[in-house]
This record gives sequence, structure tokens and C-alpha cells, in this order.
Amino acid sequence: MSNKICYTAVIGPDYELNEVQKQNGWDYLCFTDQDIKSGTWNIVKPALGINRKTCREIKLRPGVYLSEHDCSLWLDSSIIIDCNINKFLGSNYCLMEHPERADIWEEAEKCIELKKDSEEVIREQVESYRNELGYFKVLVATGVLFRKNTPENTKFNELWWDEVQKYSIRDQLSFPYVAEKTHFTYRTIRWLDGFIWNRLPQI
Repeated sequence: MSNKICYTAVIGPDYELNEVQKQNGWDYLCFTDQDIKSGTWNIVKPALGINRKTCREIKLRPGVYLSEHDCSLWLDSSIIIDCNINKFLGSNYCLMEHPERADIWEEAEKCIELKKDSEEVIREQVESYRNELGYFKVLVATGVLFRKNTPENTKFNELWWDEVQKYSIRDQLSFPYVAEKTHFTYRTIRWLDGFIWNRLPQI
């Protein structure tokens, strides 16, 4: 077992797992509810199943689900690696810049337009954030998410997961709030810098 892991999730029969070219020193793990075979990914099919909510929990809580690893790289199943992922090892916590929108207020309207989650829940969420912190211009894309397994990062991830449990499953709405509230330091890379967008996201 390596101390570095790349992981993803595939939910439902309409989506396929992107094969990867293994890079030395990294483990590869896919959580799924499907009967998938892979030459590169280790497949985990939880006995109790996996859905959008449990997928989010696995994504946001590597310190719980992947505690034996020193660091993790989450990939949405729509994203393919096209770089040496060791480039992340100098970072502590890293995500992508959002390619289109600048803040969670714009993101909320887009999520409502595309019916990504309940309009009532999303509006309640962003209104609560605005009342507490005012308007803040922060947004990231969470399809690529590198984290070192440290107590500080685990604490942040738990706060992030708390917000997803409380409000919308759209984690890009809650990450900026938790980061702004806690003054959390993270790094961003350009959108798809070293990655390929293969299809529309499924979660």
C-alpha cells in the first residue's frame, strides 16, 4: 500500500469509469454501486450501497475513509488525469479555479437554473451565509481536490461536511463559506490544468 491515493466514485449505470495510467507510489480506488472491472482502479462496492450523499461524504472526508494515507487526490468521474500528479505534493490543500463564475451567489443561481438541488434549500443556504458574512467573492471548482491528511485539514473537511449535511449537496456552495469563516488557507490551480474534461459531471 502506498501512502498516496487517488480516488473517485461512479454512481449509476449511465456512467463509466475512466481508466488511468498508474503513476508510481499512488494507489487508485473507485467507490461504486455498479459491477465494474478495472485494470488500474481497485473497486470498492460498499455493502450498504452508495448514493449521491454517501459519495459526497467519502469525497469530503478522506481523513475518515482513507486515514491510512498521507495524502489524497479526489477526481470527479468526469475528469481524466493528464499530468504527473506528484506536482501536488508541494501543496497542503488544493482545488481548481472555477472556469465561469466568481462567487457562490452566481453559483447558486446556476444550480437552481439547472435543477441541481432544491431551490428552497439553496436560497436558504446562501441567504444564511450572506447574513453571517456579507457578500464575499470566493468560488472554486471541487472536481479535483488534493489534501494532505493532517488534523487541520480533517477539521476543515468535517466543517465542510457539516454544511453539506445541513444544506445543499452542491459542495461548491459551502466550501467558500467554511473557508471564509475559518480563514482557511488553500491553493488553486487553473481550471483543468493537467486534466481533461470527459463528460458532464454525474454528481
